[in-house]
Amino acid sequence: MRLAVVGWDGSSLILSAPLSPNINDKGTAFAGSLATLATVTGWALLTLWTRAQVGPCQVAVYHSELRYRRPVEAGFEAVAQLPDALALE
Repeated sequence: MRLAVVGWDGSSLILSAPLSPNINDKGTAFAGSLATLATVTGWALLTLWTRAQVGPCQVAVYHSELRYRRPVEAGFEAVAQLPDALALE
């Protein structure tokens, strides 16, 4: 997939992937790559935050639901943002 970290500021994480290794037979991004990038970005955000707050931890994804609204025709990125402090408590 050639994932890359675009940004991490302690409360949000941005990961990206180029189109070329994630292309399907229609010339657009493979849905599995889009799903994987979204899932990994959310998982990584929570893992980084939890490790910073409490130390080594285990974070697992137990539910995922996606809708593909239009084809992705270029490199793509996913953004995960922590909720506010009250929600994190």
